[in-house]
Amino acid sequence: MASYSQTSDKEDDEDEDSDLGGGSEDPDLEKNTNKADVQKLAKEKREQAKLESQQKKLKDKEDRAKQKASRDEKKAKRQAASTKGERKR
Repeated sequence: MASYSQTSDKEDDEDEDSDLGGGSEDPDLEKNTNKADVQKLAKEKREQAKLESQQKKLKDKEDRAKQKASRDEKKAKRQAASTKGERKR
C-alpha cells in the first residue's frame, strides 16, 4: 500500500508539471489558450452583469423618485380640491 501511494504521488507530480503549459519539450507546439479565453470571457460577463446591475439600480432609483413625486403631486391636488370643497359648504 505504501509503495502504491509513493508511485501515485510521483505520477501526480509529473502531471502537474505537464499542466503548466511549458512548451519547452516541443517548440513546434502552440500554447493552449483555451483556459485563458474562458477566464477572460467569464470576467467580461461578470463585468457586463455588474454594469447592468448598476444601471438597473439607477433606473429603479429614478423610477421611485418619479413615483414619489407623482404621489405627492396627486396628494397636493386632492388636498387642494378638498379645501375648495370645504370652502363651498
